[in-house]
Amino acid sequence: MDSNRLLDGRLKMRHLTMVVAIADHGGVTRAADELHLTQPVVTRALRELEEILGVSLFERGPRGVTVTAFGAAFVEDARAIIRRMRQAARRLDALAAEEGGTVAVGTHLTGTDGFLPRAIHRLKRSRPRVVVELVEAPHERLVSQLSSGVLDIVVGRVDMSADIPCVRQVRLYTEGVKLVVRAGHPAAAQPDVTLDALRGYPWIFPGAETAVSRELFAAFTDRDLAPPEDRIISTSLSVPEILLLESDAVAALPGHMALDDGRFQVLQCDGFSLDRTVGVLLPQERSMTPTAVDFMKCLRMEAGKIREAAGAGAGAGAGAGV
Repeated sequence: MDSNRLLDGRLKMRHLTMVVAIADHGGVTRAADELHLTQPVVTRALRELEEILGVSLFERGPRGVTVTAFGAAFVEDARAIIRRMRQAARRLDALAAEEGGTVAVGTHLTGTDGFLPRAIHRLKRSRPRVVVELVEAPHERLVSQLSSGVLDIVVGRVDMSADIPCVRQVRLYTEGVKLVVRAGHPAAAQPDVTLDALRGYPWIFPGAETAVSRELFAAFTDRDLAPPEDRIISTSLSVPEILLLESDAVAALPGHMALDDGRFQVLQCDGFSLDRTVGVLLPQERSMTPTAVDFMKCLRMEAGKIREAAGAGAGAGAGAGV
């Protein structure tokens, strides 16, 4: 094809965003819903794009569309262009005002306790005009949004042994996940309660897509125990806090949350132990905006305070150079 056809003015950014949405969602209808457009608008844009390129990007079928070899190549380039445009917008935003700018932060359950709000507060103290966009979603969706340039940084639990394409992981601190109940809970009076004994209480489990949830289920199955039948599944931290205070529920939460709040108590339970490594995910193929760099400094400072409180300063300096 004649490459000049891509530069003659007919190709628009809306063509790129629509073709990426179609590829991501496997169909025109779902892409239209995601973009808040009508199906005919998206269909027409796809036809315009294929006419400009002179190739078919998708094969239509009864269950949606399948990307062609041409489509796979073009979608990859479209993602890169969209990512660069978002990065350009953020750079201009950061340069528009000395203390302004925007940082888009993704997080999942294990990154939403006091650590992240304290880092945001620290950033806002020094740069009150900075806008912090906070997005809570499952890990896989956050990684996709980080890679595409929607997010600047993702905060939460990290697996340093995992190889995530186009993403760099930085460890900030490691702490134990403990079984937490309200102060005065009947089980708290027992010096070494067992998981089997706790199965009779209500439990609050994190979302099924989280590593903590999988490890919590494994803690029961490894002891040949069925998981508690009375369960509430929550992807929020504020809801478990209320439920713990108002009932005899048990929840697996970061240990420092109970230590910092006299309303809660950590159970000494049958050798139960889970660890979580909290850190950040950063884009590997693009540089950080000045605002994101400042926010990273705030995260490091708050993580340092947690390491000091836990007496675990050694080995926590991973990720130097950010």
